[in-house]
Amino acid sequence: MGSYTRETLYYDEHPDSPDETLNAAFRRAEVLGIGHLVTASASGGTALRASELAEAQGLDIKIVCVSNPTGWTAPGLTAMNDSRRRELDQRGISIVQGSRPLNGIDIAFQEKLGGISLGTAILEAYLRFSEGVFHAIQVATMAADAGAVPTDQDIIAEALYDTALVLRPANLRNFFDLNVREVIAMAVYPTEELTWG
Repeated sequence: MGSYTRETLYYDEHPDSPDETLNAAFRRAEVLGIGHLVTASASGGTALRASELAEAQGLDIKIVCVSNPTGWTAPGLTAMNDSRRRELDQRGISIVQGSRPLNGIDIAFQEKLGGISLGTAILEAYLRFSEGVFHAIQVATMAADAGAVPTDQDIIAEALYDTALVLRPANLRNFFDLNVREVIAMAVYPTEELTWG
């Protein structure tokens, strides 16, 4: 067993685009032979950009777009329009849209009854690193539960333009099998007001 040095990007302000983080993620994917990139992308814009960058670089990587569930911001409202959904589908990008495992039902209980739940405690622990770390882990879990990524191989999960992790995903039922292997990029500023791109 030895040691090694790998580059990590740290952002002290929110980037204007996901390009630098996605390109760093693609470089790691090539070195490590990783075949899946999951992106937290409510509208599908970041997933589309990831596909464009991968195509321009001639990369063979499966992109998974994890969007917010319908009704997340308002009853019946979905963040991704039909035109974008068709565009992602034409590019072969898998779309996962489902309940958020770490702050879904917990929010309903907290808003109705107050208090804190186990899921919220886990969320708060991840937020001590950054909001992007929390979202990257959550979307990797959502993708695993949807069968869009393998749970026996490492993947890369990207969130908020500023975070990318190499991790071994797990289904929610086996959540403690999830293992973060590397931090490719991470924010070092408060990110609580940001949303998925």
